[in-house]
Order: sequence, then C-alpha cells, then structure tokens
Amino acid sequence: MRDGRFAPVRTPFDLPPEEGEAVEIAEGVLWMRLPLPSPLEHVNVFALDEGQGWTLVDTGLSTGRSRGIWAALLAGPLGGRPVERVILTHHHPDHVGLAGW
Repeated sequence: MRDGRFAPVRTPFDLPPEEGEAVEIAEGVLWMRLPLPSPLEHVNVFALDEGQGWTLVDTGLSTGRSRGIWAALLAGPLGGRPVERVILTHHHPDHVGLAGW
C-alpha cells in the first residue's frame, strides 16, 4: 500500500487458467480456477502430482457447473489419473463444497 492506495496484485503469470484448464506453476503443481456466484468470481484450487494419482488442494463450491469443470479437468489436464487425497485449506463452502463428491 502506498499513500493509502492498494497496489495491484502481481503474479508471475500473465493470465489465469481458463475454465477447465490448468497452469503448471511448479513441477508437478497445477493451478486451476472454479467459478463463484459472487463478486470474487472464482476460487483457486490446485492439484499436486503424486505419480499414480493426484492430491487436490481445495475443491470449489458444490454446484453442477463446478462438477462439470472438475470432470473436464480430471479427464483432460489431470490425465484420467485418480484423486488419492484432498487437502482443505479452510472450512468455507467455496473450498470444501465438493470434498464429498
């Protein structure tokens, strides 16, 4: 913050991942986004390559749209490999919503 104003958030990536796509942010770490019906508009979720499968970090809000995006991610960028575990960063619906799914 300078002079009482917030500076824009900067990341090392020009663009965030598109819906149903993943960006590798480090070796074996994929960044994905899921939509939210709020001004925030999205939640960031991650997949960690465990060799035979994946560890997911957060799951997104439990909606049909999010389930459809996950299905596309699992078949596409995640290569059809199984989810072996899920890590939840905190207990908000946009992070835990699809954990049981």
